[in-house]
Amino acid sequence: MNEEIKINGKDNPGATEEKAPGDPAEEETSSGSGAAEGPDEEGKDREGSARADAGKRAAGEEAAGKREESGSEGSGSAVADEADGDPENSKDAEGVRDRGKEPRKVRKLEAKIAELEKKLAASEAAAAEKDGKYLLLYAEYDNFRRRSQKEKEGIWTDAYSDAVQKLLPVLDNLYRAVDSGCTDPDTVTEGLRLTLKSYEDALKQMGVEEIPALGETFNPELHSAVMHVDDESFGEGEIVEVFGKGYQRGGRVIRHSIVKVAN
Repeated sequence: MNEEIKINGKDNPGATEEKAPGDPAEEETSSGSGAAEGPDEEGKDREGSARADAGKRAAGEEAAGKREESGSEGSGSAVADEADGDPENSKDAEGVRDRGKEPRKVRKLEAKIAELEKKLAASEAAAAEKDGKYLLLYAEYDNFRRRSQKEKEGIWTDAYSDAVQKLLPVLDNLYRAVDSGCTDPDTVTEGLRLTLKSYEDALKQMGVEEIPALGETFNPELHSAVMHVDDESFGEGEIVEVFGKGYQRGGRVIRHSIVKVAN
């Protein structure tokens, strides 16, 4: 029996190569011969393993071709089909599917980044516009402040100038009286009376009025009492003597009247 099997193996080497490792006929021959085959059985096992490896390589090459044609999506299904036949490749198939999802995630992130960049640009533009308005407003206010300060100083200068201009005629009359060299008392007295009248006219032109005092009831807002006297002939709080006339302009006291108050 052993000799017949060896002869058949030598005469028909192609027959043994054509049969797959799972062929029923091969299994019958292997079971019939049993342990008698010896080294030939080991050689057949190696040939079967080689054929299985060649089949896997062919299947892998075919799957690779399909992946190149169909792209990332086709590659995922091809590797998944291969993984169904070989559990060891299941992790690789899952990795391919994950890599197929990565471009979509990247596109979503890029779109989100672009949207955020647009919002940031809009916010920066709005902030720049507000900064420009603030700087313009600040510049206008600063110009107004300087202009107001200058106008205020000019108003005070004009007011002083107007007041001095109204009083200059009084000064002129005093110089004339001195230069006249008059020694007549009556003439000097008349000259002083005219000078005093010109001074009062100047005050009226500036809107300055004398505060009534003599015979009036004491008013602390208008009068300043420096003396007090008890006299039943006068009323309570009546001003009996004026030591210095007071003046006011537009209801604002320039100087209080200096007076003596009775009772």
